[in-house]
Amino acid sequence: MDKKVTLLKCAGLAVFVLTAFIFISSVSYLFTWKSDQSLMDHPDMMEQGVEVANWGGKLGYNTAVLLVARCFGLGSFALIILLGAVAARLFFRNRQVGLLRTAFITVSGTFLSSLLLSYLSSLFGSDTSFGGGLGGDAGYAVVMWMENLVGSFVTALLLIVLTVGWLIIFNKR
Repeated sequence: MDKKVTLLKCAGLAVFVLTAFIFISSVSYLFTWKSDQSLMDHPDMMEQGVEVANWGGKLGYNTAVLLVARCFGLGSFALIILLGAVAARLFFRNRQVGLLRTAFITVSGTFLSSLLLSYLSSLFGSDTSFGGGLGGDAGYAVVMWMENLVGSFVTALLLIVLTVGWLIIFNKR
């Protein structure tokens, strides 16, 4: 093997390890977020004696808080799929899967699912689940802005139109 192939395989493995770490930390966060929630305000959180329940440790907890609570909620799992696709493309040098298309689908799907989950969270009163609601703080902020601007009913209609449009755009038929 030449050096380029070796470098690509090593990069693919590194991205895969990162993807696995983020996935494990995020899944763990779904089960341990309540017990670890007080750590965010803990001034000595990074000290050795402070225990964390997240399977990814303190770094995993902080990463999961960023993705799940502060950003896109459960929709952030689509970003993990994107990282996995990058890892597979690097390691296997598989160019059959269009990375640009995959990136566009997962990033737009992440944001759209964040909006939908935030809207549903606000309807059913679960807007504090996982520390930022089912759709995370980003989705919640956009949904609240939309509801303030055009009302709850029109927000629902806009989300339905966005979802149908997204499904039409990315349907291969």
